[in-house]
Amino acid sequence: MTQKIKKIMTVTLMFLFMAQTGASLYAQTPPAQNAETDAAAVKKINRDDLIKYRNYVMTIKGNHTQALRLLVAKKINLRNQFITHAEALRALSFEMLRLFLPGSLGPKSRAKAEIWDQNGHLAKKFVEQTQIMEKEASQLVEVARYGSLDSIKKQLRSFEKNGCKGCHSEFRGEGQPDPIDEYKEDEQ
Repeated sequence: MTQKIKKIMTVTLMFLFMAQTGASLYAQTPPAQNAETDAAAVKKINRDDLIKYRNYVMTIKGNHTQALRLLVAKKINLRNQFITHAEALRALSFEMLRLFLPGSLGPKSRAKAEIWDQNGHLAKKFVEQTQIMEKEASQLVEVARYGSLDSIKKQLRSFEKNGCKGCHSEFRGEGQPDPIDEYKEDEQ
C-alpha cells in the first residue's frame, strides 16, 4: 500500500469514528471559540502540509459522495452503508472551516483568495456557504436513516448542488473537472 493510500485511509477512519461517536476535533469547545486557537495553530503548521491535508480530506469527501452514488444507483445493495457515508460527510462538513486557516493559500491549492477577507479572516459568504453544506449534510443523514431510496437520491443531489457545488463554483479555482458535473453527465 502506498503512503498516500495509507494516509487517506487513516483520515477516513478518523472521520468515520467521529461520525459514529458524535465526536469532534474540538469536542470540548464550540467552533466560534476556537478561532484564536486555530489562528495560533496555523503559525505552527506548515502551509504546504495543511494544503496537502485539505486536499486529502476533499478527496475523502468526494469518495464518500461517489460511494453514495453507487448505492443510490442500486449498483451495490448495502442499505446500512447509506448512513455510514452520510455521517462521514456530515462530520467532514462540520470541520470544513478548519481546513481553510489564514495563510493556507498557495500554489498547490485550488482555493481562491475570496475565501478570506482583507484581514485574513474567513469571508462571511464562505462561512454562510459552509453552513448550507452542513445543513444539507445533516438532512442527508436523516434521510439516509429514515427515507426511501428516492428521497436519499434527491437529498444527495441537493447536498451536491447546494453544498459542494455552491463552494466549488465560487471559491475553487481552475483544475480538474468537478466530479459533480461528471456525475450529471453519467445520469443522462
